Amino acid sequence: MTPIGALLPHQILSSAAVYLGVIFLASWLIVLSGHRPRPGEPVPGPEEMGRRVVAGMYYCNPDDPRGWVPKSGNAAHSDGFTINMRHRSWMVAYNALLIGGGLVFILSLVPWAHFGSSR
Repeated sequence: MTPIGALLPHQILSSAAVYLGVIFLASWLIVLSGHRPRPGEPVPGPEEMGRRVVAGMYYCNPDDPRGWVPKSGNAAHSDGFTINMRHRSWMVAYNALLIGGGLVFILSLVPWAHFGSSR
């Protein structure tokens, strides 16, 4: 078995790059599913946006056309932006991707996880 200290930095970095790339791609696809509001198209106010936040992290509103939304609901006094997940099923799939990918990445660094490798 290979001790974790013997892993080459490029092996660790390549695993991290793949994991982060998949997360970035999933995030970008969710954002691309939205669009900028057209003139006259209704956009939820801060109160409605506050009611649509799930677990204090995710904004899920299928009626909001935006992919990126201000966290506070007020673009002028925003703490940043978050992704409009639109549907709870997207949120569940995104979390599964984050957790599952993170576990695969961590297990790829653990020596005993290299099943079938020769001594």
